[in-house]
Amino acid sequence: MRTYKLVMFLMSFMFCSFYLEAQNHKFYLRAISQNFDLQVTDNNGVLVYKGRDRSLNKIFNQNDIYVFKKAFNHSQRSNLQRTWYIEGDSSRILNDFLQAASHIFEFGEYIGYYDNEELLAGDTGHYSSNQNRDEIQPPYVANSNTVKSESLDYYLSFPNDYGATSPVANLGIEAVLDNFDFIGVPEAWDYTTGSSDIIIGLSDARLLTDFQGLTSNDPDFVNKTTLFYDSSTPTIGGGHGYGVGMRMAGQGDNGVGSTGICYDCNIYATNFGPSNYDDLLEISYNGARIINCSWRWSTPTETQQLVINEIYENGTIVVAAAGNTASLPKQYPASYEHVISVGGVGHKRDLIVENAVPDGNVYDAVRAAKYYIGAKTWVDINETDPEEFINTAVINPTSASTRNDAIDINAPGSETFSYGAYLINAFNGNDDPEGSIAGLHTFVTSSTTPQVSGTLGLMLDLNQCLSFEEAESILKITSTNIDDIPAHQSNQWLNQYGSGALHTGRAVKLVYDLLNPSETAYLENQKFTRWDFEFKGVSEKIVIRNQKFTDSSTLKVVAKNLITIEESSLIEPDIEGFASLEIEPNLTLETTCSIGDGTRVSSKEKEEKDQETSYNLYPTKVISTITIEKVATDIDQLEAIEIYDLFNRKVFSQNKLHGNKMNFDLSNIKRGIYIVKGYTLSREVILTKKIIKVN
Repeated sequence: MRTYKLVMFLMSFMFCSFYLEAQNHKFYLRAISQNFDLQVTDNNGVLVYKGRDRSLNKIFNQNDIYVFKKAFNHSQRSNLQRTWYIEGDSSRILNDFLQAASHIFEFGEYIGYYDNEELLAGDTGHYSSNQNRDEIQPPYVANSNTVKSESLDYYLSFPNDYGATSPVANLGIEAVLDNFDFIGVPEAWDYTTGSSDIIIGLSDARLLTDFQGLTSNDPDFVNKTTLFYDSSTPTIGGGHGYGVGMRMAGQGDNGVGSTGICYDCNIYATNFGPSNYDDLLEISYNGARIINCSWRWSTPTETQQLVINEIYENGTIVVAAAGNTASLPKQYPASYEHVISVGGVGHKRDLIVENAVPDGNVYDAVRAAKYYIGAKTWVDINETDPEEFINTAVINPTSASTRNDAIDINAPGSETFSYGAYLINAFNGNDDPEGSIAGLHTFVTSSTTPQVSGTLGLMLDLNQCLSFEEAESILKITSTNIDDIPAHQSNQWLNQYGSGALHTGRAVKLVYDLLNPSETAYLENQKFTRWDFEFKGVSEKIVIRNQKFTDSSTLKVVAKNLITIEESSLIEPDIEGFASLEIEPNLTLETTCSIGDGTRVSSKEKEEKDQETSYNLYPTKVISTITIEKVATDIDQLEAIEIYDLFNRKVFSQNKLHGNKMNFDLSNIKRGIYIVKGYTLSREVILTKKIIKVN
């Protein structure tokens, strides 16, 4: 028996090796010179080299190479402009180029192989319903799109195509949008529904040609969608693009179909996958404020991180799906720096014994349990004590989306409505096309990601000048903390699911409150031991309430008027973190900023930034001495420095400064976090830096 197993293993291994070698392998190659060009012709799908370089001629003769093209035509960075994209039949091709043609290429990376890229997108086909449509239709309120919230002392606005969960008359399809209810989307619509000024990039594959018979004339996408690809190319099945596009920005309040979160925002649609990072650059430089990536790839590359960095520096926020399998390693682009990685959380049912259903021969489960990070939460049906029932529940690991320390936030991903599946069923003559409204019982991060992208669209419509850091900070601090759920506290899940569950309503409200002098902005009800947080506000006051920043978390709050820390809060980062709370009486916030010109700050902010970098202060982690060095000419002379603690008490001052490089002895200052300010003779502040005294 053991011999038999071994033989079968070897046979499987041999087959697997052959299978992988037969795949379409992808690479990046960076040329030494920007003037390098390649002369090839196509011979039945295989490129034939026509140049005079012997090494290149040998490589092309020994390998089947299908694609060899400039990778990043839209990049403004030299190293990316010199990068080429290659596809071929063997994983050895990369080494052949780097070794035999080292006089031409200086760097290369293996991207991976694929057989059928549509499998990576998720959210394709396979929908089922476990609800009777007749049971979910509410009593409608005719001729009204506004209702009083039962839990909030104001009115909520609903579009006229909000679906089966709408408390007002619904003219669209009977879509179950209880995930929008769960994350407070109607609360956000009281502030904005988006605008055509905000463009969301949909990098999720041929948005409106996903399946035969449907075109971009769909009323929920017409006149708001620009295609950045050849619509005649092969398509991805399953209505993926329609499903993703509708969730984030499908047109609402038009009496047909369904609605998206940022339903008055516009869309740029392009291809997906590791071969199309240049498309992401293109739509960023054309004005996309957000790019949604509801797809994933397992192999990270330095080159793709450089692309993401360029998009980030241009002011575009990339949001990406974490992946649909808990056991997967980190997926990309979600796990790259400067990307918001989105996992899944349940939204549909309370974790009570009445909601448990059989799940195989051993377990019962509550499906899509509210705030739980698995699509199925295993429970003991014999445990009737409510507290013990909750304490003994565990996450079914096969039902959770990909989990790792790069996850930033979660959104509802199980049993959510997919417009793509609805359209496919209707097109195929299904008697019950709305049978797709419930979705899958497994987490699909293709559907969680656009909910974050749509939320960001609403936030940016209120304040176009939000930086990536500020927007991410607002998303996280307004999310619902899920750390105290017992099932989340095992080592398998701890610190692997981000800040908690997205709440669109609170996120948009915080943006609004920070911008308005008559409002109070609350930073509350979260626990952070990591990540960097930045908040700026001209509100009447900023209140930190029931909030914890500890360990390696960093916090920077800049307020025009008042910052209040209530007793229930704890702000005690360790040596790896810091906290900075500043009052700037002259603070103003720009809300209109351009994108696509390589900058994400206004001219006024750039001028202030240039002023601050006219002097360099180092080190920022101080043992005994700091140095301030003049690094620019034709600037106001630094005449004095003063150092303040976090309670705005002056702990050090020195006047009549001279020279371009000055040292200051801080050995008598206690350890802690301080703000160093530099002044001209007229007491103008021309230097503001934070330091951490470590001894």
